[in-house]
Amino acid sequence: MTQMNGIQAKQLDQINTQEGKALCATSAPGWFIRPRSPLGDAFSPQRPGNDVKFFTTGADYFKDVAQAIKNAKKSIFITGWQVNYEVRLDSETRLWDCLYHATRKADAPDVYLMPWLSPKAAVDTGDLETMLAAFVLNAGLKQRKVWCFPAIQQSDMGNLGTFFSHHQKMVVIDNEIAYVGGIDLAYGRDDDNNFRLAAGTRTAQELYNPCIPPLFEIEGHKQYPYMTTAELIGAALMEGDGISKVQRKIAWAKDNKMFNAMRSSGKEFGEWLDEKGDSVLRFFGAGAADTVGGVIQIAEFVHNQLTPENIEAWKRTLRQWKASFDALLQELNAGLNTAETRLDAETTTFEHTQQGLATLRREAQAINAAISGWLLQAEQHKALTPQDAQKLQAQANNIQERIERWITQAEQQIPRAKVASAKFKAHLAKLKSHLEIWKNQVASKLDQLSSELLAWSEQVRKSGQALSKELITRGTELVNLWVEQTGVGAFYAWLNNTPTSIISAKAIEEFDTIATPFALYLHSALDRLAEAQKAQPYSYLANPNTRLLPKGGMMLDSKTQPRMPWHDVHVRLEGASVYDLSRNFISRWNSLQARFDGKKQYMPPLLVGVLTFFDDNLEPIPFKAHYIPQPQKVPNKGAITAQVLRSAPLKLLHEEHKGAQRSGSDSLPAAQSRQANCLQATLQAISSAQHFIYIENQFFQSVYGKSIPEELNATPGPMTSLMNVKGLPGYDRYAARLRLDKLEENPANLHKIDYHELADMIRTREAETFTNGLLQVLSNQSAMEALRAMQEPQAHLLNPLNEALAERIERAIEMGENFHVYMVLPVHPEGPLNAINLMTQVHLTMQSLSLGEHSLIKRIQRAMAIKGYMDRGQTEEQANRQIELKDKDGVFLYEEEQWQQYLTLLNLRTWEMLGGRPITEQIYVHSKLLIADDRVAIIGSANINDRSQLGDRDSELAVVLSGGTAVTTQIDGRCAYPVCQPVQQLRVALWRKLFALEASDPGVMVAPASHLASTLMQPAAPSTWQAIQTQANENAKAYEEVFPHIPRNEASIWPTWPQMSTARATPNLPAEQVDVFMPFEQGFWKHPRHSQRPTEIKGFITALPVNWTRQEYNDSTFNLTVLAQIEPRPSAGTSATALASHFPTAPDNEAT
Repeated sequence: MTQMNGIQAKQLDQINTQEGKALCATSAPGWFIRPRSPLGDAFSPQRPGNDVKFFTTGADYFKDVAQAIKNAKKSIFITGWQVNYEVRLDSETRLWDCLYHATRKADAPDVYLMPWLSPKAAVDTGDLETMLAAFVLNAGLKQRKVWCFPAIQQSDMGNLGTFFSHHQKMVVIDNEIAYVGGIDLAYGRDDDNNFRLAAGTRTAQELYNPCIPPLFEIEGHKQYPYMTTAELIGAALMEGDGISKVQRKIAWAKDNKMFNAMRSSGKEFGEWLDEKGDSVLRFFGAGAADTVGGVIQIAEFVHNQLTPENIEAWKRTLRQWKASFDALLQELNAGLNTAETRLDAETTTFEHTQQGLATLRREAQAINAAISGWLLQAEQHKALTPQDAQKLQAQANNIQERIERWITQAEQQIPRAKVASAKFKAHLAKLKSHLEIWKNQVASKLDQLSSELLAWSEQVRKSGQALSKELITRGTELVNLWVEQTGVGAFYAWLNNTPTSIISAKAIEEFDTIATPFALYLHSALDRLAEAQKAQPYSYLANPNTRLLPKGGMMLDSKTQPRMPWHDVHVRLEGASVYDLSRNFISRWNSLQARFDGKKQYMPPLLVGVLTFFDDNLEPIPFKAHYIPQPQKVPNKGAITAQVLRSAPLKLLHEEHKGAQRSGSDSLPAAQSRQANCLQATLQAISSAQHFIYIENQFFQSVYGKSIPEELNATPGPMTSLMNVKGLPGYDRYAARLRLDKLEENPANLHKIDYHELADMIRTREAETFTNGLLQVLSNQSAMEALRAMQEPQAHLLNPLNEALAERIERAIEMGENFHVYMVLPVHPEGPLNAINLMTQVHLTMQSLSLGEHSLIKRIQRAMAIKGYMDRGQTEEQANRQIELKDKDGVFLYEEEQWQQYLTLLNLRTWEMLGGRPITEQIYVHSKLLIADDRVAIIGSANINDRSQLGDRDSELAVVLSGGTAVTTQIDGRCAYPVCQPVQQLRVALWRKLFALEASDPGVMVAPASHLASTLMQPAAPSTWQAIQTQANENAKAYEEVFPHIPRNEASIWPTWPQMSTARATPNLPAEQVDVFMPFEQGFWKHPRHSQRPTEIKGFITALPVNWTRQEYNDSTFNLTVLAQIEPRPSAGTSATALASHFPTAPDNEAT
């Protein structure tokens, strides 16, 4: 009796002919999850009666969904991790254009958009801009038709909740057509079977490759065809071109010269704009950073923000000190009024001690009064002048000095009398700690950076239009530091599409307290204004040629830099299960409405007085919820059985329950545990598969035991240079000057570095290579410290999918079955390969696949070795001992086993000629797909990692698809087995795409792997995986011969790291002399090394290098709670099936 499907035991009896010949066996596995399981209640039951259409390219999906949106008559639901309003869906037709078309029809649908509300500092998906553009769609309509609510995270992850998301990707039209899968309506996803690296017609943010630095700068005077986020905010709040028609006069900066000019002209906005023409600097202004007006505007913002910021910081601190003094005074009064006062042996007279304590009390009362007076005076200043701020700051400094003297006196008095109770000592220690933190971490930075910025802003204000080059240059340096070190600075840069790549942990924390409330405040204002918009949508937004300004005004150089091709899978459903997908959207939407129902959203305090509204209509009022009624059941259509799956945190489920109650909908009792449906269904599919499993996924991170490099004392690689200042060339020369030795004592001593001296070095461009590297290390260390401080990190990954695959293959080995697993993964996660979180992801993936103690490959090899020994007569106990033996090189004997018999691991890659030289780039695998035996497909948004699978972090959405008309085929080349024809057609279409059999563009340099066409219908045949592996290995070898920077076996995470570290041993070596670069560095593109063309490549498949990073330890100590989740760690060897018992048990409720 063996666990066959992860839920219940099955017994299969062999059927033989009369002659004793075994017949081919088939079974009916349970692909669909039950209503209740240890991993939570099923979100929906399995429903027959669905018609499906699969999309294996983003281009085909985008065209289909664009037409469906335009034809919608009743409702449109859109949710996604990333939803970009300007994404091109069909040629130059944007998502916004499709929605505009739909809402202008006589039978216009109601439109609901729910993008994830991204945290902006950590990741910005463009949700704010989409929300703004969505509300503008209501302009000119007689009745409001568009609602948008960015989905704030609803995870169970406590302090780390900011880092988790709503990851679902879904569109539902009229409760009749639904789209679900891995493709967001976002930049970069529009790809076809050709996987071109050339830009083609793509530009701006559609020219997408986050793995390399953009080199093409859109010069300031050429930025007018672009909009900034700030301009889009203005367009939404001002009702497009018709500001004066509805009296929404809003100024986003106190002295914005454009608004002043408009107001003083006495003309309507439309007339004024017509006079100025399209060349006018619009709102905050695209290209403002390169104009005199832009510099003046930045100076105004800095001045208006920093002048009160110092005082706000003092306010917070003095209130903190006052609370400590209140507590200390309470203890002093209690001690002096009691008759139980006792003296220490060293005290000569009671009166002396009592007198000293009474003096302390009087001075504490006086300081308290001074603090209260200061706070009252500070609150009376509504708009601080520089003189006001200087006066208040001088008074606050005086209070600080008095507190320091008082603490010294108090510490002298403590040993003299036992009146100084434990509480008194604790309060005194707390006050002293607050004072030290203020002096060391806060005041010093305000005194240096802020005073310099304020002085600069005053000079700019006084200079009028006559700005010197020196003043502009000095401002650039100071503003860069301000952006990197403060939340408001980072916010200003983000608002104007110029975010910084380096930001301190303090700035990230401050930014988060600004950006999310700011977005919610804007939503509240826009939601109210949307009910009465009269003018037409903003003309620049309505023009498809006007694009959002790429971050920093930078984009890829299409002549020399490649886009990153995108591979993904999506599905369209019609029929019974569309009801469940509608229900998912409505439940989530209503949960957000209930959360904010009746609540006011305020402008973040740090922005009050900086971004000023002078229209009373925009003052905060209670939010008026807009609930959506539950959908109607959908009639059957088609023969496929489907079940909708979710990963849903308990917090989300509780808020959905509250939303159902508030909206008047019938609801089940409140959930008792999270939903981990995606994990449950995947475990069942893996365990139930009989012949083969085909997986495409963006990640593969799962339980793997110990990290083998950690055990082998692996060499430090590039990770050390990114996390340890001592690894920087020039460290010895500058360590003492910058007080870097403090970091050696304790990595948390980031605040003790001499940042003022560092700023001088940056300003004078002294040791530029060293300072750039130092800033990167400090940023990394700061981020790590911040994450660790938020919540205790866990030690291991937890999801059991690696174990499930290993157990299924081990069973095949034990039983002598012909069974194979194919897995297609990206080369590495999207992003530059010098990002520490990405490098940690690579570490986790390689440990899970091949390098970890209980990695998938090592478990296969152990099982094969044990099977071999037992077949030769040894007992299982003897075999287990035998496989632990090592050869003369210290390698376990079992590692000689040829695991490829059971597992094929693939990456995708292509190459082209760009800028006169051959260029290669990975084809990014973003799919979340599992196919088993061509009988079942699981398609959705869930990755193979803890974030997606465990249920209490990211929300996810997927569908299980199976059934239909019975068809049999010889998938192993021998026997006829039942398959689900649409599922089989999906896999065949994917293989044809990956083998380049569908490539048709003459610019594609990869040849079709025509010889693999014969394998398409026989995925379980040994000849199939052998042919695929052979071609993948040949392709990998051909690429490696001419591109030294791409991953390969036995190489560093940066394959050219040995040459790089040698070349850069000399501090301040000019970039053109360094010679060896990785693609994430500008030098790779600015100083190219010409290489040969690869020999003929057939197909887009390459062998995944299973020994990449083998001799290197790349764990950055990144808080794994952000990558995983805190749970009890099961002991080694626990089965994937048994692991389910470690998750909360769901109540006995039926799923809807």
